[in-house]
Amino acid sequence: MRIYLLSIVVVGVLGSCSQLAKKEETTVNFEMKSFHTESENCKTDSTSCATFDVTYPEFTQLDTTVRAVFYEQLTGIVTNGEEGATQSIEEEGKNFVEDFARVKSDMPDLAMAWYFKSTSNVLIASDTLISVQVDVDSFMGGAHGMFTTSFINLDSKNGAPYLIDRFLKPGYQDFLNELGEEEFRKEQELADTTSLEWAGFSFPENRFRLNENYSFRKEGIVFFYNSYEVGPYSMGSTEIIIPYEKLTGWFK
Repeated sequence: MRIYLLSIVVVGVLGSCSQLAKKEETTVNFEMKSFHTESENCKTDSTSCATFDVTYPEFTQLDTTVRAVFYEQLTGIVTNGEEGATQSIEEEGKNFVEDFARVKSDMPDLAMAWYFKSTSNVLIASDTLISVQVDVDSFMGGAHGMFTTSFINLDSKNGAPYLIDRFLKPGYQDFLNELGEEEFRKEQELADTTSLEWAGFSFPENRFRLNENYSFRKEGIVFFYNSYEVGPYSMGSTEIIIPYEKLTGWFK
């Protein structure tokens, strides 16, 4: 088990300051932990077995309550928020392998491997904000696998959700959506006059809207649209970043 020292330059507004030009440098200790389980036959037949892998950070300097909130949210992502889902990553892994065994029992000639891989990337870890990106890559049969990106944003002191409302003045939503649409069209190489619906995107009322799947990096706020969210699987996912510099005048 390795201990990482993360040194990140965080935009001041994400810390205790509201001035964009001011920055703070924070070094945070955390441990990367891993859990792995697999079908009993994986070593002899890797083409027809199930593997389950999750790697995530454990923030050793946080209060136990905050760590519990983080783990609960992480588990929710791993279980895809299913009702009655398990309360631990280990239990979810056990269920994943058992589900494959039942399918294999019903279809003994099935020559297909299942896999579940979740990896986490710490974007920001300061005394005010924990921001973590969680990627999940899985396959349980069908035409293709699924890849999703989710975020966990927590107040480092109490585990409360860390929201955009915390540092932007009321009424920011329309302006932020305008900036988001500019970045979205740039990423998709769409002209300002091109209809989103014509381009294959399915926003309500054909009007661009930022989603709630966002997080914070040192260069700006990142929003991520997973496959199927605003378009068919063939169009893939879309990530946009709104630089903090473009939000000047909106900081509290």
